[in-house]
Amino acid sequence: GTFRLPTYDTIGYPLNTILSSQDSLEEGLTRATAEEGTELTVIYWPKHAAGVCLRVLPPAEMAKMKASIDALPNNDPNKSVLKRVIGSKSVQVALDKTGRICLPEEMARAADIKEEALLVGLLDRFEIWNPARYENVEATDELLAPKAFELME
Repeated sequence: GTFRLPTYDTIGYPLNTILSSQDSLEEGLTRATAEEGTELTVIYWPKHAAGVCLRVLPPAEMAKMKASIDALPNNDPNKSVLKRVIGSKSVQVALDKTGRICLPEEMARAADIKEEALLVGLLDRFEIWNPARYENVEATDELLAPKAFELME
């Protein structure tokens, strides 16, 4: 699901992750992250042509990502780049008792998140987008979806 939420002009940006009160994000993500104090990893994610977003991973998915990077050959220059970039451009955030996270201001700035943020569920993780930037992502997804769904047959 996709949720448009206001940010707040405070230190950091409290974003309601919808995990504890909505069933629109995948059940597995909810189970993995719904407990107070669970630490999620927020990563500066420059991978999309539309621009930077913030990718949010629950602990199990972050462990898989680390294992995937560690499995790369040591002589692959991408291994060190990924470790440095993800290591230096990610933060741990804890869920509060109502299932919210506080997004650090520097992370919000990096993704050009100002008055509103858009949370987009990705089955086992979610992304936080600048709403205007995400419009470009949606347009691209619409074009690529028919080909992508061929994989599901």
